[in-house]
Amino acid sequence: EYRNRRTMELMWQGIWALVVERKIDLLFGCVSFQGTDTSEHQVALSWLQQNALLGPTDDCAPIRNGVVCKETHKFCSFSGRRAFSNLPPLLKGYLRVGARVSSAASVDLAFNTTDLLVVLQVANISPKYIQHYGIDASRFAA
Repeated sequence: EYRNRRTMELMWQGIWALVVERKIDLLFGCVSFQGTDTSEHQVALSWLQQNALLGPTDDCAPIRNGVVCKETHKFCSFSGRRAFSNLPPLLKGYLRVGARVSSAASVDLAFNTTDLLVVLQVANISPKYIQHYGIDASRFAA
């Protein structure tokens, strides 16, 4: 019930305030697709491979119990609008801000998800978002 626009804005405002206060250069985390059958996410993963990959020097493969997961994105034909609309909402938000994703996914059977590394270099944040939250993170300050 708390996953709404206002909650997301408050979350991003808090993150931006920490970035500014601590002079953070890089944010990273995980984003998940529901389910472990990567073929169900083929269109979205293919779109990400063609439009939102980390550069070769920043990319890394997931490791599970010392074994590299080889769930790489497979190319397929798709409509860009359809592919983007099928992305998890959190990932769409990350991409709009300027984040990029890893080239390989990790299947997590325990959580029934397919996960991707997400990296956001602060220098790549879209200027419209910096302006929205305030260059000094003061826009929504109490």
